[in-house]
Amino acid sequence: MFQLLTIGWYKEKSWRPYLIVREWESKTIRKIEILGREINVRFKKERHCIGYRDLKGEDRYFFFSCPKNFPIVKASQCEFCEEKDIVRRMEINPESLPEEIRKEMHCLYLAYFSKELIKCGVALERNLENRLIEQGALAAVVLEKMKDGIEIRRREKEVASENKFKLSISAEEKEKIFSKGINLEEEEKKFKEVLKKLGIEEEIISLKNAYNFRSFDKCVKAQNIQGKIKFCIGEFLFFEKNAKLFFFNVSENRGKLFEFGKEKNTIFDFI
Repeated sequence: MFQLLTIGWYKEKSWRPYLIVREWESKTIRKIEILGREINVRFKKERHCIGYRDLKGEDRYFFFSCPKNFPIVKASQCEFCEEKDIVRRMEINPESLPEEIRKEMHCLYLAYFSKELIKCGVALERNLENRLIEQGALAAVVLEKMKDGIEIRRREKEVASENKFKLSISAEEKEKIFSKGINLEEEEKKFKEVLKKLGIEEEIISLKNAYNFRSFDKCVKAQNIQGKIKFCIGEFLFFEKNAKLFFFNVSENRGKLFEFGKEKNTIFDFI
């Protein structure tokens, strides 16, 4: 039995997505290489808190177990783990972070998802590309840099308000984009046009090489994972079944317990 945690993005020769899971009995965190593999997942009704991330973790996708294995309904973390999670604290309450993190170089960026969906955000410079990819951004541009994690978040709100940029993009908004299809080359051109109109001349960050696709037509949302994994965008996993493309929202299903179906699965080498 396993617990679904997230999709983790790791840069080796290139960026690659892994399914991050927890062995339920031993509480061991595992990385599963999924691209190109046939996967059949059977989810249970049970859903538990996924735990929390901490500075002492092995990497940003290492989740310490919830002390109480708290059962949950919709949210992925109980109140205790949500407050303790270092990544969440960085996003919503930078004043609670250690001083050495607050004084690291931060980037104020625009992340592009579609012509109508452009998000203003902040990330540590060392985590910038990783942060953009795990959100599923198609391209981005850095507007400002500063070694002040509190001041740059004040600027984030100012820039978003002045230009009517979003501060977050919902899963439902991303799903609408996927249902229509994406052409990465065309989306980059559209982003450049938007920046030109805004008078922003900074060079864009192209993310097309991070993803294992160049374009796809409309696809359908799935409630389970049953097919060959073609690529991932952020925390969305895309698979093919009977010549049709489907996407699965991993974030929406965090904490669920599941088993791998044996009849269609490859033997996984857990990392």
